[in-house]
Amino acid sequence: MLKYKFISFAFLYFLTFNSVFLFSQNQDLILKFKKETPSNIINNFTNNSPAAGNSSFSKLCFNLGISNSRMIFKDFKNHFSVSKEYHESGLDRIFILKINPSNSEKAIKLLSNNEYVEYIETDLKINLENSDSKSIFINDPYLSYQYYLNLSGIPEVWNNTYCDSTIIIGVIDSGLDFLHQDLQQSYFINKGEYGNGKESNGIDDDNNGFTDDWRGWNFIDYKNDPTDDNKFSHGTAVTGIINASINNGIGIASVAPKSKVLVLRCFDIDGYGKESDVASAILYGASMGVRIFNFSFGDYNYSTSLFRY
Repeated sequence: MLKYKFISFAFLYFLTFNSVFLFSQNQDLILKFKKETPSNIINNFTNNSPAAGNSSFSKLCFNLGISNSRMIFKDFKNHFSVSKEYHESGLDRIFILKINPSNSEKAIKLLSNNEYVEYIETDLKINLENSDSKSIFINDPYLSYQYYLNLSGIPEVWNNTYCDSTIIIGVIDSGLDFLHQDLQQSYFINKGEYGNGKESNGIDDDNNGFTDDWRGWNFIDYKNDPTDDNKFSHGTAVTGIINASINNGIGIASVAPKSKVLVLRCFDIDGYGKESDVASAILYGASMGVRIFNFSFGDYNYSTSLFRY
């Protein structure tokens, strides 16, 4: 009996002694708030109390287990001639957050869609480049089949950037499979029609002429559901090539994984569409901030309407 008590004591001692090491290996996230973020939220993060208060944002931090925060560029304030320049630059709105790695992916997904967050990302470790290591490691299982990435020099681009979520690419195609596990972070969300039931309230909340267009538009049926029903999933495949999630151990690697695709459905189940719908999609996309369009279609006839747009 004494032997078992000793073993139990030893096991408990091991857990107690190693608990700091086992359970405190937090991951760092970098978060930047938008300029219009309420001052009480900024102050909480500045004071290392992100979960303090009763705001919905504070409660979200509490539920995600975010209990520590630090302003990254706090010591740089004196380098600016006037405090206004420091504030306008947004350096006082960028923080390091501590979070359990098991909650990291969930936190990035939830906070990246929050109205006050400009961006959130993992504070990744980087290393010095040497002659023997000039490319990053990518763990997407179908990478070896994507010969076109090396032919177009994309791995060299990845060494410098994965693109940026402010880059919106208009994909005029057959739509998108919004349930595809490798494309959950791919599509652009219109914040003016998102949250609190705006997605389906039948009201044009952002007054852009398109009701409930929270994730693109279907120009064939003229409705807010641009889901891909093409028999070859053409639009979904094109979007995946552009910005499927990278380094997530799923599917393929994409060209610009951090960009966002505005889904513009103009082609049907058999891959046919009308020039007038494409022209409308171009105007809509441009009004939503698109500066790059992807056209994976063509015709032998000259189109005056498309040329002018």
